Amino acid sequence: MTVATIIYILFLVAGLALLAFMLGADLLQMEKLDFDNQRFYDWLTNNDEYLTVKRILALVIFIASVTTMAIDSPFVVAALALGLAALAVALGKKTPVKPVLQNPRTKRLMSIVLAFMLIVIMVVTFTAGLYYAGVTAVFFATFSYAFTLAFNWLLGPVEKRLGNNSPEDDA
Repeated sequence: MTVATIIYILFLVAGLALLAFMLGADLLQMEKLDFDNQRFYDWLTNNDEYLTVKRILALVIFIASVTTMAIDSPFVVAALALGLAALAVALGKKTPVKPVLQNPRTKRLMSIVLAFMLIVIMVVTFTAGLYYAGVTAVFFATFSYAFTLAFNWLLGPVEKRLGNNSPEDDA
């Protein structure tokens, strides 16, 4: 195993750790807001500067990871992995008021979102390699809120059928 391969694995692991914390924060807030996409979007745009700063930093790392300098040098990727790990640790230290996954709807939403993301990351790993799988994980972590919103909207009819209407379903 080469040094570059080890660095790419660390980059992927750091990206997945950041993804887990970002997705956890998104799902916790979605649960607090009764799975209402409009209220979640309002929360994203108006509140929680701490998480917004972390998303901006993750976006900077994502953009840096797709530059030719990062693609050509594993040592640049190592620096990016350290940045991702620092973001993941910072988010991990910020403990939520209540644990996520308190109800079956949150579990369903998280299962679907994670299944989609992990399948995409696995396909990228086998088709393009570990480095691009890490880049994909960073992309998902940066834009986890968009995937949470999209899958919550897609699962709306299922939840309605199960009798779990959100406030926006009643409107």
